[in-house]
Amino acid sequence: MEEAFFDPSTRHHERAMRKVMSNLAAQLNLIQDMTVLALPDPRQESMVSALQRARRASTHDQIFFLYNDHGTLAPTSQGEIWVYDTDFPITPTTYNPVFVSSLVDAAQAGTLYLWDCDNAGCVIDCAVEHGKRRDQDYRQKSAHLPEGIPTQFSHTAYDVHFGACATDQVLPVVDNLPRDVFTACMTMPLAMALRYHSLVDTLQVGRSARDDTPTEMNALDAIPGHVNDRDSPTGST
Repeated sequence: MEEAFFDPSTRHHERAMRKVMSNLAAQLNLIQDMTVLALPDPRQESMVSALQRARRASTHDQIFFLYNDHGTLAPTSQGEIWVYDTDFPITPTTYNPVFVSSLVDAAQAGTLYLWDCDNAGCVIDCAVEHGKRRDQDYRQKSAHLPEGIPTQFSHTAYDVHFGACATDQVLPVVDNLPRDVFTACMTMPLAMALRYHSLVDTLQVGRSARDDTPTEMNALDAIPGHVNDRDSPTGST
């Protein structure tokens, strides 16, 4: 099954992982030009460090965090996600739990999160509750600060969470659609619309007559313009 519109079974694991990361980065840059820090199968320290670097680089801008747990354990009811004990491509030996609160602290307020994982609703609930506690702590501390000191963004007002499923639900799996169907819909809505059309089209006009392969990417390439240019056919669509 595809990940980021690529079938990882067609390549060696390490090369397949890097290809998926490359495709995801390209999908994100179609929405907006950005610097992408790709971390395939990272350990906790690497995730926290990457979020801290992104926050320092972004200053007052929002940063975007995409978590894909396909192939690992589902998040727990306490808001723990699972990571390996080593960084890719070193072969891991065990899973380690990471509280989502530590990621929220590292990313700080003003972060967009996309949780493409089982039990995503629970992860979001835990992240939001932790953000509220951090906001309350800051309000109590700022009450004693001199006037004129700028206030920081609040998690409640500036954090946005997108989840692939609700609490206690598992990710949707649909034949002939990418495994990361939620991420694909968020980052490549036109491609997914064409892919879905090709699946339900009884006349099969969305498929190649030669090899019966979905051709939505070729169809998208044929539409002139850019997604960021609303005056172009691609942007207006």
